[in-house]
Amino acid sequence: MNAPVDAPIARRRLLTTAGAGLAAATLTPALPARAELAADPFRLGVASGDPDATSVVLWTRLAPAPTDASTSFGMRGQGEVPVTLRVATSAARLAEERTCLRVETHTAVQSEGYSVHALVEGLQPRTRYYYQFLAGGHASPVGETRTLPAPGSLTPVRFAVINCQNLVEGRAELHFTAMTDLARHHDVDFVVHLGDYIYEFGRAAHLPPEPVTNLVGYRTRYGQYKQRESLRELHRRFPVFAVPDDHEFFNDVRGGNLGARPVRWNAALRVYWENLPFRNRPEQDAGGRFWMRLHQRVRWADTLDLFLTDIRQHEGADGLLGAAQQAELLEFLDTSDARFTAIGTQSPMSSWAGRGGMWRSHPGVRRQVTDRLLARKQADPRGFNPVVLAGDLHCGMVTHVQADPDDVASTPVATEFVNAAMTSGSATNWEQVLAAGDGGPGFLAAYGYTDGGGWNQYNGLTVHTVTGTSWTTTYHLTNQIRDPQGGMSGTRTWMLRHGARVGSVRSTG
Repeated sequence: MNAPVDAPIARRRLLTTAGAGLAAATLTPALPARAELAADPFRLGVASGDPDATSVVLWTRLAPAPTDASTSFGMRGQGEVPVTLRVATSAARLAEERTCLRVETHTAVQSEGYSVHALVEGLQPRTRYYYQFLAGGHASPVGETRTLPAPGSLTPVRFAVINCQNLVEGRAELHFTAMTDLARHHDVDFVVHLGDYIYEFGRAAHLPPEPVTNLVGYRTRYGQYKQRESLRELHRRFPVFAVPDDHEFFNDVRGGNLGARPVRWNAALRVYWENLPFRNRPEQDAGGRFWMRLHQRVRWADTLDLFLTDIRQHEGADGLLGAAQQAELLEFLDTSDARFTAIGTQSPMSSWAGRGGMWRSHPGVRRQVTDRLLARKQADPRGFNPVVLAGDLHCGMVTHVQADPDDVASTPVATEFVNAAMTSGSATNWEQVLAAGDGGPGFLAAYGYTDGGGWNQYNGLTVHTVTGTSWTTTYHLTNQIRDPQGGMSGTRTWMLRHGARVGSVRSTG
């Protein structure tokens, strides 16, 4: 039986933690007979996330039958299940406890979807680590992760941005072609997920086929998505920073307008947390609503300062970001001193062809942000280099954030790279966007192709390489998401020089 939707989430119970090095050899893993599992509980793989210079969150969720709600996803009859975590500086060292850097035992419980979120601290900056979970006589895949560098250097960084990974189209499945390519053929320091990790709506090929509205439904849907090999491999290889858009909850949700006890919202946020490696966790307010701090700041040495916004929990009566997050973002823009200062946000801040996203619908908040961007660039034209990364629109675009959203010829205040959707399509008539001059002088590219006389957007992702002297963005594009063996269609690359004026980004191929 599933716990009530609004039951409090218990604090993580850490049974035993061994110290670093040989101290771990003294720990005996506690795997009692009652915890033996007949089937592999690690069908959803492993993941790491929210790293900083000295710590990282390591994740797994026990689910021998990830989409079988009738058996509690293969965990029926299990109570508290001890899960051993091993951490080492190489995959080979994980084989024995005496060669591990850290050995911990955590408890997976039914009320938390048998998920484990292990915050491992005391690590070294910019170091690669390997980890593995053990439970019920089974071992998980070996994951790898890495910490961020400490401040004080211009260490280059390479990271990917992903969003909008719809799994199905009617009765057919779609394929994460660009994600497969990234995990197989490329290396990045981390991945940023800008939202729509799942889609909650009902389609014939979805599990369940109807829209998901409760704990069981959301757990089943994540079970379907996270069995996709490309997604498991992405998480196994790279640490992830994730912020949601609407479909992790439900279409066009505006969290600032929800009632006092939003049962569906609570179920969605709770299961989102259960399935990703978050440092924070949902907490209930006095009215019974779950909240979770999801916006965050990612600092990579002195090279990159990145603020990831959370729009969906606040948009509505709370404005766009909520008072606290808005204040943090403005302070970030006032004080960031990295070579490149970036905002990662779900909806584009730019406007074009008479269109715009959620930022355009909140002109007061947008104006405060654009005023800060313009003032900082004018005060420090070489030292302040602003970039915006956005998703949601299902089309890869290169454009600029203009000071006035109603005047596309107004002063550009930041370069904006709008990410292509991993798989999701759009009904938007992008031909209007592509019309000559329709997007204004700051609109540089929209990536699509003609098919049967119509124009279709490419799917894919972006990879960003940031150094002390430049920001390079490469769009990895494909039109083969319906083919399980599909490949990539090509790349497009843009470069922005440190110290250059806003508007000087240029295509390099």
